[in-house]
Amino acid sequence: MTGDSGGGEFIKISLNSWRRVAHMRGFLLPGGVQAFKEPCRAALGLLYEIYGEDLFLNSNLIPLGEFSALEKTNLLQMLQRNIQTYHTTSIGRIFDAFSAILGICQRVSYEGQAAAMLESLAHEARVPRTYACRLVKSLDEMLVVDWEPVVRQVLIDLENRHDLAEIAAGIHFALAQAVVSVASELQEHHVALSGGCFQNAYLTQAVVKSLQLGGFSPFWHESIPPNDGGLAVGQAVWASWGA
Repeated sequence: MTGDSGGGEFIKISLNSWRRVAHMRGFLLPGGVQAFKEPCRAALGLLYEIYGEDLFLNSNLIPLGEFSALEKTNLLQMLQRNIQTYHTTSIGRIFDAFSAILGICQRVSYEGQAAAMLESLAHEARVPRTYACRLVKSLDEMLVVDWEPVVRQVLIDLENRHDLAEIAAGIHFALAQAVVSVASELQEHHVALSGGCFQNAYLTQAVVKSLQLGGFSPFWHESIPPNDGGLAVGQAVWASWGA
């Protein structure tokens, strides 16, 4: 079983068309839908994208401690062979992975719990750590927001025992600055923020502030929810445009 779990996308919209112009770097979720319930699996998938098989040799990584030797063997085979996996570009799954890497949440009892716990921790930070994503172009000229530099620096900061709240806040601000980088590259002055990740108030505030400081005009949800609850309204607006 393989599949795709989207998200983390940047869409350019006009009155009669739309096109995908950028997205987050993707990674595999071992175990497919099980990874939605176990952020530690999302963490392994994200880290495997960077380190490959060497990941399983690092006994210091918190998410690895959640699995037995047999489970780790099975997870490695899933990732190597791309079986029983989903490929994802979702910011929600990226938050899940970071939450597990920081040791905040390895398994959830409701959707969005790991991301919510990461957000809650970020609110406690006095000064966020400074991280930055890398913006690259894929072979098809699509812009890709690469989170690898953030992951590598976060692991260094964990080893050096930096404050977890400041790390969590830094992760949010790195994603916020990535939105600015994409808008700058595409020369898009008006930026609308929507999707489930913008239920995260800390992320929303960070993105809005970063865009405003960069001279952009952000738009965000107030009366209509940013997650699936707002889909019908968006569909109605699109239909009213005659699309």
